[in-house]
Amino acid sequence: MQGRQLLAPGADTRQRLSRRRRLGGLWVPAALWLCVQAAAPGIGHGARLNLSPNEIQSGYREVLSILATGDREGALEALFEFEIVAVGEKQPWKRVEDFWRLKLRTLREMLDSESLDLLKPVIMLHHDANRMYREEERIFLASHSRIMATELAEIYADRADTSAAREFSGWVMTSLGAMLWHPSSVVSSADLFYQAQRVDPANPIALMGLGAAYERNADYGKAMEYFSRLLVLDPGDSEASLHMAMCQIRSGEVLREQGLATLKSLQRPEGASWVRSVAYQEVARAQFADEDLETAEATLREGLEVLPEDQQLSVQLALLLDGKRRPQEALELVGRIDPGNGQRASPRLRYDVWEPTGMKDIRARLWKDAAAALPLLAEKLNVPAPEGRGQ
Repeated sequence: MQGRQLLAPGADTRQRLSRRRRLGGLWVPAALWLCVQAAAPGIGHGARLNLSPNEIQSGYREVLSILATGDREGALEALFEFEIVAVGEKQPWKRVEDFWRLKLRTLREMLDSESLDLLKPVIMLHHDANRMYREEERIFLASHSRIMATELAEIYADRADTSAAREFSGWVMTSLGAMLWHPSSVVSSADLFYQAQRVDPANPIALMGLGAAYERNADYGKAMEYFSRLLVLDPGDSEASLHMAMCQIRSGEVLREQGLATLKSLQRPEGASWVRSVAYQEVARAQFADEDLETAEATLREGLEVLPEDQQLSVQLALLLDGKRRPQEALELVGRIDPGNGQRASPRLRYDVWEPTGMKDIRARLWKDAAAALPLLAEKLNVPAPEGRGQ
């Protein structure tokens, strides 16, 4: 199989990638870049060297040659210097499409059916470049690197067509989505999580992230689809069960009892304390809504017996007692609350502001996997292979 065929996406993928480059890869980053210029008028007027296509391909090969020796930091520094010159800082969107194609052509020239794995360290280089450019507030190049890493990961998964390749690519996209995740703006992350679970349907963080994103937008039906898929893979995932139960309760009377039953099951001693706390809070809230104040009080007291330091259960019970015209008991309860040191998120905050966890270990694992392919990249570029396979 020729390198051109290997690196060319299939018809459906080609249409999707072309649309993403036109829309997400050009206009959205361009708008963000213009905002940066408006905020900082002194930026973007430096000199730019007009590189020819041959110079761009040669420069990119030099960056990849540094990477192939195992020098990741050196490759990132070289990529930064190279891309700043190649794209420029004034209206970079006018050059990035050709720049993307020339980099792709450079990779295509090295590929054959036996060398697809060399894409893994290249994907991770652009994965890390996304974070580097974000830290440097180079919004347009951060977007370009993210798109480059994502599209190469899609191509790698599609052309390698193995479970290992799909899992690697899915985790790359999930990691990129996690970098963008912010509870008040989940659209960009959700797009990456969606791509990740499409490539690797068993990716747990991608499924959880999509569920959390739809839940935040009050689309409980879609949220439950992803939580359900995650719970099929891991029935013991208490966090997914908690979110699933809350979506069921918020969806209406039909699923309410099922959700409440799940919340009661999450109060078991072996569960995470913050999950148990929210479960007790929400069951009591539902009982209060049903005007069953005695049962709600009993639920909260049971919760405080097993979680005596829980501030939110104490406040909730105090409010209930005050409403029942028992202010003295309420005041005594509030007086016993330990304010803590503010270093640990409350159970309610942990629920409301879901965040991806364990990403540091996941990224280390991705680089370990990618490093195994560095000798292959070094051979193609005719540079010394890293000792210990670049790990």
